Amino acid sequence: MRRCGSLEKTNPSPVLLAGIGEREANAFITRSMPENADRQQREISTSNEHEFVAAIRDDAISANPKLGDDPTLLHRLADAYSDAKRMGLTRDVLLAEFLHLEAQIPGFYRKPVISKWLEKPGASIEDRFTDLLDVLLKEAERAQEVR
Repeated sequence: MRRCGSLEKTNPSPVLLAGIGEREANAFITRSMPENADRQQREISTSNEHEFVAAIRDDAISANPKLGDDPTLLHRLADAYSDAKRMGLTRDVLLAEFLHLEAQIPGFYRKPVISKWLEKPGASIEDRFTDLLDVLLKEAERAQEVR
């Protein structure tokens, strides 16, 4: 039975087989690792974002099965997710609420009164969006009381 150390002695290094020296190989690996790590992180992030948006879509359809008939729903949610991130929303709970609103009210954040409120200076987008959610919740409660 061979030990790992003896394998290293009998099998030439892949670096040597490729015709480059250890120093050049290490320099290449050191230079390319951050780029590869960044690329891999972007791919993972993109994959996670897609899964997040798909999960919100599925949740919205569970809450309102009529949304399942909308062939544009996933695309709309993906666009809204990108727009929300670009506006500055970072917390997952707020992003989820943002997407749930988009599912129910397409383009809600593009309506002039909403976009002006969200973009108004003086508070963060997350604070302003939380305020908007509070107002919508109060309005929904009032509507329930009237019925």
